This record gives sequence, C-alpha cells and structure tokens, in this order.
Amino acid sequence: MMKRLHNENGYSLLITLLIIVLFAILGASLMAMTLNGVTRNDTREEIVQSNDLASMGITRITTEITEQLDALLTEDEGMSAEVFLSQFDRILNNYRCGRSPISESASGNTGTSYTVCIHQVEDDPDSLVQLGSRHQALRKNITFKSTGKSGQSENELYSTFNLGATQYPEVLNYAVGAFKAPANRNSGRFPPIPGEGNLILNGGSRIDGDIKVDGNLVSSERGVWRSYSGSRDYDYSVDSVYPELSAFDSRGAGKIAVEGNMYNFKHAFNGYSSGFNYIRHINGTDLNNRSYYEQVSDPGRIFFGSTPPREITSSVEITPINFDEKNRTLWLTESNSNKYDTGRNQQFSGVSRSGDTYLMYRSCILLIFCSDNYDGTFTGTGNNTFNGKFGTSGNLVFNSTATSFNKGAFVKGNLEIRDSTRSRPSRIAGTIYVENDVIIENAYLESDVILYVDGDVTITQSQIYGIPYNNRTGSLIIFAKGNINLSNNSVDLPTPSEFKGYFYSEQTLEIYGVGSNIKINGGISARKIILNAVRGSASNSRYQTKREQERLPKDRSRLQIIYDLDVIKTYSELDIVTEPWIDNVSPPIELDRRYEP
Repeated sequence: MMKRLHNENGYSLLITLLIIVLFAILGASLMAMTLNGVTRNDTREEIVQSNDLASMGITRITTEITEQLDALLTEDEGMSAEVFLSQFDRILNNYRCGRSPISESASGNTGTSYTVCIHQVEDDPDSLVQLGSRHQALRKNITFKSTGKSGQSENELYSTFNLGATQYPEVLNYAVGAFKAPANRNSGRFPPIPGEGNLILNGGSRIDGDIKVDGNLVSSERGVWRSYSGSRDYDYSVDSVYPELSAFDSRGAGKIAVEGNMYNFKHAFNGYSSGFNYIRHINGTDLNNRSYYEQVSDPGRIFFGSTPPREITSSVEITPINFDEKNRTLWLTESNSNKYDTGRNQQFSGVSRSGDTYLMYRSCILLIFCSDNYDGTFTGTGNNTFNGKFGTSGNLVFNSTATSFNKGAFVKGNLEIRDSTRSRPSRIAGTIYVENDVIIENAYLESDVILYVDGDVTITQSQIYGIPYNNRTGSLIIFAKGNINLSNNSVDLPTPSEFKGYFYSEQTLEIYGVGSNIKINGGISARKIILNAVRGSASNSRYQTKREQERLPKDRSRLQIIYDLDVIKTYSELDIVTEPWIDNVSPPIELDRRYEP
C-alpha cells in the first residue's frame, strides 16, 4: 500500500497530459488569432482595393466621354452649338445606368472588377447660350456611380464632374498653364523664347488647381531674389520648401499634365556668376547637367505636402487668343454722331450715354479757328455709363471712378488705373481693347473686366477685387501679347496683395513672392512661367528658416495662385460673341466625390 502511494509515475503521466492539452489549447487560440488577423488584413486589403477600383471606373468613364467629345470636333472646323449638344446628349445616353454601363475586370486579379455609369445629369447654368428661342447649356454637371468589387468587399463611389464644351479659351481651365506657340506661328507675334513651354517653380509657392505644361517642369526647394549693381545681376537663393499643389477646392490631389520632363533643381545661387547663373537656369539651357538638375519621374519628389500631385495625360491644346477678332469687334471710328467733347482739360465725369462715344476736345484760336482733337490723355473720374461703344485715340486714365462699358471700349493709347483707395476705389466693368500698354499703379480696383492688350501690363502697389453680383463675383481677365509684370506688391508685409483675375501673356511671365506677398484668385498662363516664393515673414532680405517654413501652412506662402471658377463666369458674361460656335472641349472638372448618392 505504501509503495503505491509513493509511486509518482501516475502523476507524471497526468501532468504530461495536462501540459499537452494546455499547449494544444494555446496553440489553437494562437492559430485562431493569426487566422483572424490574416482575415482582417485580407478584408482591409479588399476594402482598399474596392475603393481604388471604384476610382479607376470614374477615371475611365470621364476619359472615354471626353475623348468622344474631342473626336466630334475637327481642329479647323468645329460645329454649331446646336449640333454639338445633340451629339453630346447621344453620347451621355449610352452610359446611363440601366443602359450600357462600363464593366471591367482588373487584370491579373480574380474576383476584382468595377462597374461605372451615369447616375444623374444636370445643366450647368453658367454655360447657357441662346439657341433660337431657348437657352441651352453647353456643359453638364454629371454624377457618375462607380462600384468597385474585390472579393467580399463592394464599394459605391459617386463623383460629380463638369463636362462639355465652352466658348471661352481653354487656357482658363488651369490655375497655371505654360504653353507653346503653334508650329505655324507668326514670328513677329511669337518671337523665339528660350525654354518656351517650361514652368520653373523656385521655392514654396502655393497652387490650388490644375497645372498644364507643354514643355518641362523644373522645381526647387529654394526661392530666388535678385539685385542689380551696375551692369551685373546678383542672384541669391533662399532656403524654403518645394511648391505645394492641391485640387482647386483645396481638397485632395491637384492634377498635373507635363508634356516634357520633370526636374529637381539642386543648385543654390550666391551672388554674381559669369558661368551658370539664374538666366541660364530659367532659359533651361543646362537641364542635362547632373551637377544642377536631377530628372525625376515621380511628381511627389518635387512637390511639398502630404498629398502628392496626380499626373495625368491631357489632349487639350492651348490655342492663342484671337486678338484680331476682338480688335474688329470692339473697334470704333470717330464720327460727327459719336464724338464727345471733354473740354480742353480732357476730363470727363458723370457721363451717361446711350449711343456710341468717341472722346475729343475742341481747341480754338481767337474763338474763330477751331479744330477737333482726338489724341492726348483723357482722364475719367466719378460715375460714368456708356451703353454704346466707346473709343479714344489717346491715352485713358481712371482715378477713383465707377465706369461701365456695356458694349465694349477701344483705347488706341495706354490705359492707366491709378491712385484709388479702399474708401475711394475705382470700379470698372466691361470689355476693353488696348493697343498699347496697361498700367495699374497704387490702385484699389473693383473690376468685372476683360482686357485685350497689344503691349505690356504692369501692376504694382495695388489691390484688385471683383465686383459682387447675385450669381457671381467679377474678375479682371487680362490677355496680353506682351509681358505682364507683377512687382512691389505688399513688400515685406504679412498680408498679401490680392488680385482677383486671370493673367495671360504670350511672352514670359515671372512673379516674385519672396519680398513681395501676392495672392492671385484666378490663374496665370504664358509661354514661359517662373515663380519664386518662400513661406512666412520677410524683412529686409531676411526670411524664416527652412525648418520653420516646413511647419507653416500653405496659406503662409508669399505667392499663392488659387483657381477660381468666377473667371470663367466673367468671360462668359462679358465676352461679345454673336455666333455660338464650338471648336474646343474643356477637360473634365471634378466638383464633388462621396460614397452616398
């Protein structure tokens, strides 16, 4: 009996069995947890993949519809608005939900696919044109429904795009557009420009909206400021951040279309150089020199921010503005029936005219020998309304005025807008053709204006806002054959000079946001564009450090370009066009994206 009690072999077997059972339970639990984790990961991956597939469907259908619209229009002919709208409706009907949606399986992945169709179509009220007795919309706000499927996960994405044709220049669709002159260019109007079609972004500018570059894109995390002494230029780099690009509503990724290559500029300027210098940099003559440039394929490498730009391919060709047509439309010749005598001081104020108006002044010798004079400089102040055409052979200057040109104006000399303040602003509305230069200096301007300018444009020490209306806010849209110079605006000040407008130049457009502080609500376009910028404060050539700038939000950039759809509304409202003819299709503009109808 005692021998059996002291025999521990039975206990050892029992303990061994208990240990085996315990480890079996732990192993099963661990395996279950592992399998559960794998299942979760698989589920999470399927959710992400289904979202991506839904986005692919949206891209596919918008691209396909745009390509079909492009195919309707030949480069030289176009078609009437009535015929275009009939074909537009036919194309859209083919993609409506319940008819012929696009269904596509993802290549190489079993059980993954997307299905996309048109959920809803509404007219864009800002694109209405008069066709016979009815108003019809050239563009539609189209909501697409895209369903992405991956394994057991299924996601529905609803995205609204603005699609269709326009009668406004296609360049107005971009926040920044660097374009090349046509191959059959007029060499007098389009002289050769080194680096034509290039966009050079030096330092921390902010761009909200899409970018189109017909040449190369060069980006740097240093801004540049310049000084001049004698016959020499001195160039200095300022540490900053790369430019930041966002979608035009400041949410999500901005889109970028680059025909050439993308480069990271690595060099820093430090004064005068007879070798490689700023001019060689902006002319693009050394892009293949690896000491200064690094070619990149990922735009995220050369833009700042957590959301890298989305690279796209654009078939849209930026065509030059038809200045000749606008010249003929707005031209006015002096006659006995339209001349308006301003007096020998050549000033007018409080004028309201129903017919055409051509400015002149009468000069007499001994009150007998009198002559009509049409040249010189005419100055407008106070409130003026011209309901017919307006013209002058001289220069036209506005000081603290409220003047409307309801059928357009033609200025053979210079147009100058000067010396107005917030309390006594200049308020100007209408379409104006200027055969010489435009100067806006020390002005507080409220505008609803399209300017066609044969010469140069200079804007300095000024603020430009839009005239508010019930359905839109006006803008200043400038189409210039010459250079556009934005300089000395809010120098070393924390608050930017605001310009509500769009600036188009057929030469080079160079803007500094290093000492100056500029915010453009609209966009810019030119045959070559150079933007120099930093973020944060500036004082007597002293700037915040790179690390400090990295922590600042993008609205602290000293050069901001924020796309504004009001520029298109302004053009559509003011442009004097009699025949609704369609010769270009604009790129799709995304207005909204959501996961519910």
